[in-house]
Amino acid sequence: VKDSFYKMEETTFLSCLSGLPKSIAEFIQHDNFWAELDDLNRNCSTPSSFQTRFFQKFNAFKILKYLNFAHENYYNKVDLSEQIKLLRQGK
Repeated sequence: VKDSFYKMEETTFLSCLSGLPKSIAEFIQHDNFWAELDDLNRNCSTPSSFQTRFFQKFNAFKILKYLNFAHENYYNKVDLSEQIKLLRQGK
């Protein structure tokens, strides 16, 4: 999927957001994903260089930021033991 971001136009990027879960789409907008992607596209002349630099910007720290964002805005903390019980009960 990341390869499709290479030289992507902003209008295409924005239309892609509508197909994502709301928590991800909102995080992407909140975190200014487009500006970083645009910067990559302006400074990478080949798909190979884009791919290498993509993971420099979108790394484990970015995932952690998303998880914190999603937790604060979309998901509640729950007791793990209770969730295991519910899974075992098929709920």
